[in-house]
Amino acid sequence: MLSLRNLTVAIDGKILVDNISLDVAAGDSFGLVGPSGSGKSTVLRAIAGLVDYSGEILFEGINMKSLSNLERAKRINMVFQDPYGSMHPRHTVARALAEPLIIHGMADRQERIDQAIAEVGLTGDLLGRYPHQLSGGQRQRAAIARALILKPRLLLLDEPTSALDMTVQADILDLLERLKRTHGLSYLLVAHTPAIVARLCERIGRMENGRLIPDGC
Repeated sequence: MLSLRNLTVAIDGKILVDNISLDVAAGDSFGLVGPSGSGKSTVLRAIAGLVDYSGEILFEGINMKSLSNLERAKRINMVFQDPYGSMHPRHTVARALAEPLIIHGMADRQERIDQAIAEVGLTGDLLGRYPHQLSGGQRQRAAIARALILKPRLLLLDEPTSALDMTVQADILDLLERLKRTHGLSYLLVAHTPAIVARLCERIGRMENGRLIPDGC
């Protein structure tokens, strides 16, 4: 499904990701672990189209550089480490979920919003709330709902539980496991903690100094 071929990212002359190649099959998960600054999150940002890169990123055989941002979002979406920072503080949950649907011109917006909220275990009364009125776990569930609203086939998960306490972390991991099964999703997951990656992935790679060291699981 997803193939990276000689992916390299350099910013201001510094190489952050150095000649990485990996594959994620449909319905599988690949986990990246490693210390801060090793390039894990930069790999996700390149796939999401947030940073320039050299090499190839292929999704179902299509070169991602040939796709518009709108076309990319229908196939791949991203859940960020900090749901509070990734959600507009002046937008309600309903507006945050509706925005990608409006951009893509989808008519069944309310139905999709209701379905997405239910799938992540939130109730409809939270749709009118703002991010600061939600708990950390509720914000992350809302962020996951927004990532799923366009029904992508691959989710990029950037430290999706690191900002949460241990009990809520377990709940979010349970949710991600369930969503993967019910939707046939593929995941590319980044985390500092190997145990979190091992919980969700079939294979693990360790990153050090921008390079990928295979460490299958």
